[in-house]
Amino acid sequence: MNQRATAIRSETLDQIFAYHLDQSLAVLTPSDYPMVRHQVLRDSGIRNPELIDELSSTGISIAAIYVLTLAPIVHFAWSDESITSIKRKKIMQAVHRRGIAKNSTGWLLLESWLRRQPDCSLFRIWQDYAGALKWIMSVNSYKSLNSILVSQVEALISVTANGFGLLGASTRQTTTLVQIKEAFAPT
Repeated sequence: MNQRATAIRSETLDQIFAYHLDQSLAVLTPSDYPMVRHQVLRDSGIRNPELIDELSSTGISIAAIYVLTLAPIVHFAWSDESITSIKRKKIMQAVHRRGIAKNSTGWLLLESWLRRQPDCSLFRIWQDYAGALKWIMSVNSYKSLNSILVSQVEALISVTANGFGLLGASTRQTTTLVQIKEAFAPT
C-alpha cells in the first residue's frame, strides 16, 4: 500500500473517531505522537511500545490507532445484533483486564459503540485497512498486531460464552473471529 492510500484510509478512520468521540485527538498527527504516547499505550489495548511507535512512524494517526484496535471488539460485540447490559459489562471488564484503562479515550469510544451500534461500514473499512498494513509494517510488528487483536476477541468469546469458550460461541461470533483473522491473512 502506498503512502497516499495509507493517508486516505487513516483519514477515514480519523473521521469515524471524531464523529463518535473526541475531536481533539482526531486532529493530532503522527508528529504529535511523542506528546500522547503514554496515553495511546494506556488507552489502546496495545502494550508494546515498539508496535505503537511503528504504527505511528508509518503515518497512521493517533485516532486511527484507536479505531484500529477497537473496531474488531465492536464488530464481535454486535455480531449477534444486540448487546445486553450484562454482555456490555462483561466486555468492558474484559477489555479493562486486557489493558484499556477505565474512563480513557479508548474506553469511552468503546463504551459509546457498545451503546449505539456504529454503521456496518466501520468493520469493512477496518478490514481493508488491517489488510493493507502488511505493506507498510515490518512482518514481526504486523504479526504482533494480528495476535493482539485476535487474542482480544478470543478473550471476549471466553467471557461472553458463559465459560464454554469457542464451544459456547454463536456461529456469528466465530464467523467474526474468522473475519478478523482473514483480514491479516497473506494475499
